[in-house]
Amino acid sequence: MYLDFEEFRNTYQDGITPKSHSLEDNELYFGLNPNARILVAYVPQENAAPFEQLKATEYYTRPKFPNTINLKEVEYFVPYFKGKGIRDIYQVHHINTCTKMDFDPDCDDERMRLLFQFKFVKHLFEDYRPHDLKIWHCFTDSTVKELIDGKSLIRFIDLFAGIGGIRLGLEQAANEMGYATQCVLTSEIKPAAIKVLRQNHPDEPICGDITQIDTAQIPDFDVLCAGFPCQAFSCAGKRMGFEDARGTLFFEVARILRDKRPKGFILENVEGLVSHDGDRTLRIILDTLRSLGNKVNHRVLDVSDFGVAQKRKAA
Repeated sequence: MYLDFEEFRNTYQDGITPKSHSLEDNELYFGLNPNARILVAYVPQENAAPFEQLKATEYYTRPKFPNTINLKEVEYFVPYFKGKGIRDIYQVHHINTCTKMDFDPDCDDERMRLLFQFKFVKHLFEDYRPHDLKIWHCFTDSTVKELIDGKSLIRFIDLFAGIGGIRLGLEQAANEMGYATQCVLTSEIKPAAIKVLRQNHPDEPICGDITQIDTAQIPDFDVLCAGFPCQAFSCAGKRMGFEDARGTLFFEVARILRDKRPKGFILENVEGLVSHDGDRTLRIILDTLRSLGNKVNHRVLDVSDFGVAQKRKAA
């Protein structure tokens, strides 16, 4: 899921000038807007000198850049140095495309990449602070608040939520890795499940039928969780698959993945999905997900392997 530089150049012929923002008088955030978005990016050692001397005015990426980062929202740039971490913050003035030949006439590399132009603002920290670039390895999309507070935030949506089992696993795993989490949308229609969700998450709104929610109404998020209905694939039912209206709800997941382009997703269903219709159903699902530019892995897991006192498999 990488940015198409040709498409970017055609769409933004004059590049992108990030939205203007007003600085806020906030002692904790050093006068920076705490909600302004930041791009934390790896700087190779051979390019480090201008940044260490606070004279850097531009940064160009490698020929691959994640397409999930909304460049129109990026207001600041923070250089990351391997073995040292982060210290300084720069204000982004313009984003455009370039080739390495634009910087080095002796180079014959004609591959396009992004060019960030910026100016130094201030030190975020007195000295370099360790930072683990976990998102996209070389790039982390964050906010001033998240960066200074020391935790990157994973925003997720929970579709066909049930009583929230999938999100619980995501939240526990993320917290163990040092990430904060925020559920920005929950969708469920069963009254009993909604009652439990409201008890466990009283401050979160719960939406109803996902087929009635336009993609534009869904807030931006990083991870999609969905335990899409299993009755059409389960050995306990008629196994009508996509001929059952409930079986087609997977394509609502595909619609949202296509339109929102999150960093990742977690889908869960019954073990019977793997063998349904001679594995044709699974192949359709995997092909659909991969056609959207995703890398997909699937496994059948047994809860007894994770400390639960029963044998129950899920895909």
